[in-house]
Amino acid sequence: MDPLSVGAAVAVLAGTKGVEKLGGLVAESGWRAVGQALGRLRQFFADTDEDASARLEKFVSAGDASEDSVVAVGELIDDKLRSAPKVRTEVELLIAEARADDEIAGLLAAAAVPGGLGQRITQIAIGNDNIQVGQVGGDVTIDVQRPPR
Repeated sequence: MDPLSVGAAVAVLAGTKGVEKLGGLVAESGWRAVGQALGRLRQFFADTDEDASARLEKFVSAGDASEDSVVAVGELIDDKLRSAPKVRTEVELLIAEARADDEIAGLLAAAAVPGGLGQRITQIAIGNDNIQVGQVGGDVTIDVQRPPR
């Protein structure tokens, strides 16, 4: 299993497609399991925490896949599931089922790589003629600063 928490995985997938689009997707695809996981979370939040329920609904209806929103909702889900191991297990099983879908597996893998969801890589090189090779998924910003001579 990749290093994404269950909350982060649900937030990444819900933010990517938006739950309103899930109903139109093929029933046997992994998106069905994503929709079920989101439905279970909606039910749990509605039964236990009105504020958390409102935040989840706002995120899902907005279809906001920005990193800040995804990280915040993922943390909210993880926080609430700490006190509900049975619900957490149900959602984990549904996300595991969804990972069988290649598209979903790719989205979660991209979010889990360094530089993906809420992560930052800092690399410092000192000296002349340094050659550095690396691979990063997602958006990359490179800031090159030369030391004073």
